[in-house]
Order: sequence, then structure tokens, then C-alpha cells
Amino acid sequence: MISGFRPVPGRYSATCRAYFGIARFHRTSKCAFHVDGRSRVSNFWIPTGGITKKPVQGEKEDANDLLIRGGFLRQAYSGIFHMLPLGLRVQDKLERLIDKHMRTVGASKVSLSSLSAQELWEQSGRLKEGSEIFRFQDRKESRFLLAPTHEEEITTLVGHLTKSYRDLPVRVYQICEYIIHS
Repeated sequence: MISGFRPVPGRYSATCRAYFGIARFHRTSKCAFHVDGRSRVSNFWIPTGGITKKPVQGEKEDANDLLIRGGFLRQAYSGIFHMLPLGLRVQDKLERLIDKHMRTVGASKVSLSSLSAQELWEQSGRLKEGSEIFRFQDRKESRFLLAPTHEEEITTLVGHLTKSYRDLPVRVYQICEYIIHS
């Protein structure tokens, strides 16, 4: 029995024991927990260092090098990066912040396909014959491409769905990966 407390009637004792048991567990759960025999504060994986060389004194450090050394991302190949858990967490927070502010101006979020009809790009004049856009045909011989941007798709979508001036203004936005060759 805890000193300074009077006994609780029988019908409430199980509830109180359960409550104090949870409270006692909650107090101790703030400490580090043990996984694989190691004490950890978090189960969040953050690899750091060992990939990029440190800059020479007086030389500015590249932003990519800082993100790699900080454990936000890793470069797989030239121009290709893997987003690590910490970088993905930052990206998610930024997306939530942008979503919040876009909702305040009345915009709706959309998610458009990365595949686009080749004829849309030919109509807009942005598809050049020698361009490095990945193109393919499906089994029905329809021509598609891996769209680096979605301007053609969104203008077609909004053009087909707005029938009158009363449907305007339309505010839509998309957050997605951007495919570019630089």
C-alpha cells in the first residue's frame, strides 16, 4: 500500500491498479529501450558520414554533400539518389505544410499518372524527335511516354472537365517526383 493513500473500495480497485500500472509503465517508457541487446532512444535509422570526403578548408561544401553526410539521402548513381528515412520525414513535413497552405487558398491536390499519351506532347509541340524522353508502345500499339512534367495532362484534364465559366476558377496542384535530365 502506498503511504498517504487510503484503500479504495473493492469495485474500483482493479480500475485504479490498471490506471497506476499504465502510469508507472508510461513513466519508465521515456527511458531508452533495448533492441538486440543495445540501448536505443529511438528506432529511427539515421546513417551518417563515411560517404563524402570533407571539403578542403576555404572551399564551400555542396548541398548534396551536406545532405549525404547528414543522413538525409544517398547517391546511388550519377544523378540518382535514394531518400533515407530522415530525408523522407523532412519531405513529408514539407508536403503537409504545403498542403495546409494550398487548402487555405482553396486548391485541391491531385495525383496524375507518370505515363502520358505521346499525342498530347506532339500537339503541344514539346516533343522533339531527338529528345531523351522515354517512349514505348503498349500491346494495342498506343504510344506513351514517361512524362517529365504534367502540364499537358493537367490542361487536358481541366479542359475536359470545365464546361462553363461557372466552373471557374479551378485551383489544383500536385506534389510529385520530377524527371529531368541535367
